[in-house]
Amino acid sequence: MAKHNKEVGNFPPLRFPGFSGEWKLKRIGDLSSKIGSGKTPKGGESVYHTSGIPFIRSQNVIDNSLILDHTCIPEEMHESMKSSKVLAGDILLNITGGSIGRSCVVPTNFKEGNVNQHVSIIRLKKDNPNFLQSILSSWRGQKLIFEGQTGSGREGLNFESIKGFKVSFPTVSEQQKIASFLSLLSERIKTQIKIIEQLETLMSGLRQKIFSRQLRFKDDEGNDFPKWEEKNLIQLASRIISKNKENNQNVLTISAQQGLISQLKFFNKSVAVSIPQ
Repeated sequence: MAKHNKEVGNFPPLRFPGFSGEWKLKRIGDLSSKIGSGKTPKGGESVYHTSGIPFIRSQNVIDNSLILDHTCIPEEMHESMKSSKVLAGDILLNITGGSIGRSCVVPTNFKEGNVNQHVSIIRLKKDNPNFLQSILSSWRGQKLIFEGQTGSGREGLNFESIKGFKVSFPTVSEQQKIASFLSLLSERIKTQIKIIEQLETLMSGLRQKIFSRQLRFKDDEGNDFPKWEEKNLIQLASRIISKNKENNQNVLTISAQQGLISQLKFFNKSVAVSIPQ
């Protein structure tokens, strides 16, 4: 990427080489062939099957991905709900509840599905769905979503609000370049997360074996270390009962995730300490 040195305009300061010109502010409604949602089939969960047409709900839109479970509806029911058919390349946006604002792009290998009333389908005419979804998941997109919620309690988005979202778009080729770059980063992150999870599982298993003494290390000369001794904590530590007489603010607190930690670090602010006169 290269920094843009031209005068300020409607384009980002960081761009891929070979692209120029201003981005155009457009309404999502003008770029879409469809903005809508579905409904819960008559009979609710009683009509769900483990095979058939995937039925997508808000809990299936997670971490910018479509995570399908085994919730399906019969083919004939799917055909009766034509207006809420989901196709590859659609943007899915949660529009109600605690997960409002979560979004994803339906993968290219997805054949066909359906969706309930808590998830909106945004189907673009020609623009790159991954580019728009990246904007919707950014702080700027989340701000649009928050401001677009309706009702006194800001309980949801309606289709008119979504259609009215204004977003700056570059050319389709630049959208594709940006979307591909962000997708590559996302895949790298997912790979690293899997590696971390595997290492955490390995560490947990090794910790169990070490502290149950199923696994023992040897010293530098290849000899066994002495047998472990069972001791009371009082044999290893002494209780501190003296008061803090120095204004060093070296006060500790207990964190479930980090154990004993400085209150200054934990609360990220100064700590009041009572000093005896």
